[in-house]
Amino acid sequence: MSGGPDAEDGGENTPGDWSEAARLRHTLELARILVDLLPAEEVRGAIATCGLGLREGWDETKEKAVARNLGRFSGGLADLAWRVGRAVRAGFQPGPGRVLDSPEETVAALTRIDKDRLGVCLDLTTTIRDWPDPQAGIDRMTDAGLSVITALITDPAVAWQPVLRHLLAADTARTEYVIVETSADPGQSAGDLAFVLDEMTALGLVREQEPCTAP
Repeated sequence: MSGGPDAEDGGENTPGDWSEAARLRHTLELARILVDLLPAEEVRGAIATCGLGLREGWDETKEKAVARNLGRFSGGLADLAWRVGRAVRAGFQPGPGRVLDSPEETVAALTRIDKDRLGVCLDLTTTIRDWPDPQAGIDRMTDAGLSVITALITDPAVAWQPVLRHLLAADTARTEYVIVETSADPGQSAGDLAFVLDEMTALGLVREQEPCTAP
């Protein structure tokens, strides 16, 4: 489930970045909704959220507020798991201009988080486009103990396969979920989704759920 990684870019109804309590409340509410939507046999789920906030204007005050909110967020997810018996993990999405941008910045910003419940949502398209060495960047994060909770494919035309293969190549796969975002055009969307599913099958992945074709 997406917690609106792009919402930090502004807008009338956005919940703000992770220095604001509104973002914490918004994302915890998404986690509560998610556990109700999970199939009966599922005991785990994941949500994606923004890369903490925009780098511009980021200061020590915001950094301390983020640390407090992430601690409360982790506690809220732990409480939810205890009450309903289903665990939700959250991935913060790196991106250009955000506090989480390069692998090094991502590791530095997330060093002290609860790594059992919090990690990274990695947009493979952005990673391939912006990171000089995507595979080394992934290793840098996972060697620091960060989980790539969700791998996101936002442009099926980009050569995402080697990066996803690298995520899956370790003794224990380093990502739990793969999310595919396709075109709003129904005809193109169906073709894109079929292509991605065929490619993932070739990588040895087995589809657990039927794809959601809703816009």
